[in-house]
Amino acid sequence: MSINISRDIKRQKWFFGVRVDESMFFITSAFLNRNALMKQYGWPGTIGEIWVASGRVLPVRIFNLADAKRFHARSLKCALRDNGIINKYIKQDDALWPKMRAAARAGDFEEFRKVYGRHSALFLIIFSLGKVMRENTEKFSGALARRALAEHDRWRNAQALPEEKLGEMLFKSIRRLIRRLNIKISAKDIMKYFTVEEVIKIKRGEITAREARRIVAQGKAGKRIFVCLNGREAEVISNKKVVPGIVKFLDILMVAENKKYQMKDNQVFGAPAFRGRVRGQVVLARNARELARKTNKINGRVLVAVQTTPHFIPYLRGVKAIITDEGGITCHAAIVSREFKIPCITGTKIATQVLKDGDEVEVDATRGSVTVIRKAK
Repeated sequence: MSINISRDIKRQKWFFGVRVDESMFFITSAFLNRNALMKQYGWPGTIGEIWVASGRVLPVRIFNLADAKRFHARSLKCALRDNGIINKYIKQDDALWPKMRAAARAGDFEEFRKVYGRHSALFLIIFSLGKVMRENTEKFSGALARRALAEHDRWRNAQALPEEKLGEMLFKSIRRLIRRLNIKISAKDIMKYFTVEEVIKIKRGEITAREARRIVAQGKAGKRIFVCLNGREAEVISNKKVVPGIVKFLDILMVAENKKYQMKDNQVFGAPAFRGRVRGQVVLARNARELARKTNKINGRVLVAVQTTPHFIPYLRGVKAIITDEGGITCHAAIVSREFKIPCITGTKIATQVLKDGDEVEVDATRGSVTVIRKAK
């Protein structure tokens, strides 16, 4: 990829997506042959992404706006032509999981990246189909469409725990590998900062200990950036002449993004996922560990989280409402709220930053607003 990549990035429009920690190993596995696979499935390439493992104020991932619009437009056409098309792709994806688990358990990283790359392409297609169908419910009101959406919600809700288990299997395989080779780097750092190709090179003895330490240092300093632009080969960039320009650009985008999501007149706004209007006290659970510490405080309150996962499910039936920083109409919180009929607002970006335990709030999940009635003492 040329040194002009920084210029190319600045010419494009981007929006922010996932901001939670992910793994360079998983990210790079996901993009193996993705453009080719998308064309094979009939979609217009992929959605361009930039991903930074670590940094000062950088998000984890941002997405290309024009690519996303083209991709979702294609999904809408396909879904309108065949209301049940999503089921075909879900069936294909379900068949990949035994193969991914077998490769992860065996430490066969070459095979894993091949299967996971296909899963990642299918995931994006299924996600997009579900998104456009949920956003255009008036066009998908028939029995076939309703069954397809129900199957989508089942599939979407079932992804997090198997993915977590997959990560645990890979962690154990990488830990066995570095112990066998006597590499003085943690398996956690290797999964977070090393590409799948670099892990394969470690297995082959093609990366020295010094080079491995340099990769970890670059990752922790936010000096390794993963870029996948539509129609171009995905690449991890660590060039000293290129990275600072991209980092500065992303910093500017982040400042502009934060201005859009500031609290105004004691209100926070997001996207309604299940309608309703309630009033109650806030309980914050930013992650599963914090959730475990507050299990006796959740019932009858308004849950505020970065995002929900299947770990939250046993505690959600008793909450008055759900508010999340991340997610959209097809995220886990949205799916669960529809199933349990709990008012829900997603994608506020800042709820966990500006709301505190004990704040009394009014949640209007019809217009997507959260109003602070009384601050906790």
